[in-house]
Amino acid sequence: WTRLRTTNSSLESRASRWARLLSQSLDYAGAWLTATPSHFNKFTDDAFMTLVRWWLGMDLYEGDSHCRSCGRQLDCQGDHAQQCGPAMLSRHNKLRDCFARHCSWGGVDAKKELR
Repeated sequence: WTRLRTTNSSLESRASRWARLLSQSLDYAGAWLTATPSHFNKFTDDAFMTLVRWWLGMDLYEGDSHCRSCGRQLDCQGDHAQQCGPAMLSRHNKLRDCFARHCSWGGVDAKKELR
């Protein structure tokens, strides 16, 4: 059973890496790497380094780390962080609030959805 689990895990890892490489080959997939930083699209140094490590397929975490949103163990490549339900809802709500704020600044009356 352990060997089968390891094999399945290895296959999932290969599939995940293949999917990442395919998505990176799309037109403009790497545009964020050459975008000129501005007030609205500036990364912190830590965020940029994390994104570059993820882009290159490098490990993002060392040792045993757990998700702050759901408590499950994180994989080293950060795949769980991309798919975690509670974390996705939090990111969704932050983006929603950001868009509503920008609409307000532009004089657009936007109603925020409640989740």
